[in-house]
Formats: sequence, structure tokens, C-alpha cells
Amino acid sequence: MRTLVIGAGMAGAACARALVDAGREVLVVDKGRSAGGRLAQRRTAAAIFDHGAQYMAVQDPAFAAAVERWRGDGLVVAWTPRGGPVKDGEVVIGVPAMAAPVKALLAGIPLRTGVRVQALERDRDLWRVIAEDGPLAEPFAQVVVAVPAAQAADLVGGHGFARRLRDEVIYAPCLSAMASFAEPVAAPVDLLQDRTADLVWACRNASRPGREAAHDAWTLHASPAWSTARLEDPPDAWAADLVALLGEALGPLPPLAALSGHRWRYALVTRALGEDCLWDPGTGLGVCGEWCIGGRIEAAFLSGQAMARAILGG
Repeated sequence: MRTLVIGAGMAGAACARALVDAGREVLVVDKGRSAGGRLAQRRTAAAIFDHGAQYMAVQDPAFAAAVERWRGDGLVVAWTPRGGPVKDGEVVIGVPAMAAPVKALLAGIPLRTGVRVQALERDRDLWRVIAEDGPLAEPFAQVVVAVPAAQAADLVGGHGFARRLRDEVIYAPCLSAMASFAEPVAAPVDLLQDRTADLVWACRNASRPGREAAHDAWTLHASPAWSTARLEDPPDAWAADLVALLGEALGPLPPLAALSGHRWRYALVTRALGEDCLWDPGTGLGVCGEWCIGGRIEAAFLSGQAMARAILGG
């Protein structure tokens, strides 16, 4: 009953942990260099950036229980920056990086990074997995696809899931800039948040525990509309424009030490599937992710757990 989980973000990690705790054999693969998914962190010579999901809001009791365990293990802390509180209410962040809870969930579970899965092929009662570098040697009884809905639809191919993922789930993109300054930014706040502006989020990373850096580093996120309009532009261009918007909000900025951009095509779930997960026991194929329920990291955790329960028959 070996299970492959494609995607080492919060949904895939929560699913894998629940399966392993129930005695199942699981392998997790991810196309990235490390686990975390949207809870991503980028390290540069000058600074450390949380350039993906900025925090975890807690509403559901099951997720709240997990957060309390992580808090006890020193993996998350409450965060209220100058300029806060965050508009979603009390939130937590991972320490020393946002992905700390994901990596804890995956502790002891086989994980292969840098594996870009291109196709799933049904061979009698098993799944053969074709990656960019060739097929995985082992077959699997079950496959869980825990990646953004559009990417999951491509992987599940002709299965009926694909149509639902393409037709029912809608995302908005987010362009993210990572700016480090040669001198500290002279601002009385560490956070700007305005959901009506082109620059919806600007955060000084040093305000987050464990994020020491040689330079003053800021993560900037553009609005969905601004991101959609500039999505295919060169990252250098829109990253510079986001810094200009930061300057308009805070006043004159010191010289840049470094600047880069990241394009999140599937950042914000604007219409969710409306189900915890999708599971076909006949073929042993399932899909899960935050897009099943809503746009929060909490939703990814709950969807992953629901996927595991479906596999286990509970």
C-alpha cells in the first residue's frame, strides 16, 4: 500500500504525516530544492526573505491544536509587527523560517527534492510515475497530488478530476519583490498592508524572529490586479516598480543593495473547489490543497488531513 505524495507544501506534508502515523509507507517528492511550498524562504548573500505566505492565521480547532504543538516545540511564534496587527487577526509565523512546521511534519518521512513529475501512468493496479529525469523506479498503489489545482489537472490527465480542477478553481497571481537596502529604511513601521493599493503588503523581514541579515530586507507583494497586468513583464522591471511604490508610501529610501522578483502564478485562491479533497478509491488517485477549501495555509493543512482520512477509509 505504498503511497506517493507529490508536493511537499503544507497539504502534502499534513497528508504524509497522517498516513505514516497510521502505519503506511509514504514517499514525498517535490520539484523544489526543499520542502515548504508557499511557505518559502529565499536566502541571499545580503538577507533572508519570507517571500511566499507571510503568516498563518488560525481559525479551525484542528489547526489550532497543531499550532499549539508547534508553538511548544519552538517552531512558531505569535507575530505583531510595528504597523500591525495583521488584518487577519492574531497570526503566527514559523521560526527560524516559515517552512519550519512543514519540515517538522515531514521529519523521518522519505523526501526527494528536485523531482519534477511530468506524467502518471496506470499499469494494472499500480501507478508508474514519469519524472523529468525519467521514470521513478518503484510503482505506487496510491498517488496524492498536492500542488496548485492547474498543475494537478495536468498531472491527473484524463481523470474526471481534471475538468473540475480547471473549471471550478480560480486563482489570482502575486508578484513578489525582495529588496535589500545598504542602510536601514528610516520608517516608524515594519509593516504596510493595504488591500486596496497596488502594493498590498510590505514587510521588514528583521521584524520577524530569527531573520537576522547583513542588510535591511523588505518583502513586497503586489495586488492581484497589478500582478495580473504585469505578470509576463521581466521581473527586474516590476520589482523596481514595487520598490518605487514602497518609496511613495514611506518616503525616500536608501540605496538598494540587491533586488530580485518572484512570480507566484497560483498565489491567491479566489474561488475554491468547495470540498476538502478529491479521492478515487478505485484507482488510488487523490488531489488536495488549500484550493479545495480556501486560500489559507490552514486550509492546506486541513485538506491534507482530509486526504489522509479518505485514503485510510475514515
